[in-house]
Amino acid sequence: MGTNMKPAEGGVLALAEIREFAGFDAASQRYIRRSLDVAFDRNDAIALWSRDLDEAESIREQMDLYEGLPYLRERIEKPFGIDPARLFLGDLISLSVFDLGQARLAGFGSYRFLYERLMGAQVGKHLLMRTHGDAFLAGDVPAGAFWAGDFGVDLVPVVA
Repeated sequence: MGTNMKPAEGGVLALAEIREFAGFDAASQRYIRRSLDVAFDRNDAIALWSRDLDEAESIREQMDLYEGLPYLRERIEKPFGIDPARLFLGDLISLSVFDLGQARLAGFGSYRFLYERLMGAQVGKHLLMRTHGDAFLAGDVPAGAFWAGDFGVDLVPVVA
């Protein structure tokens, strides 16, 4: 809850988040909960979330990738130039490729929900999210855009 926020406002926001999460399908909800447990080292994620050897291996890989989250969270708070932005976005894209590759996030909403919790709401300051895949297909995409085709979303880096 922000420092300028009244308790009632925080409660309204929390309810909105709960409603949004409830709107996701069961697989997306499970993957978001698993990912947050991995990211914040809250439980033994392998014991809690793996249903078979393949999923256990996937969680191990996720644990390795998510070790870089503290660095990314720290970087998102600081202004940076083009070279550090490339490193930041490269790491962020690597995480996204892994999470999207698991095929458990049913759409852009669940992806955004997860990444706002992994990185903080301020992640939106660094990525301009365009949900109009038709702009990409028409060739109307800014230079340097990254495409998450299954989601119909292109991620355009915004350098402050």
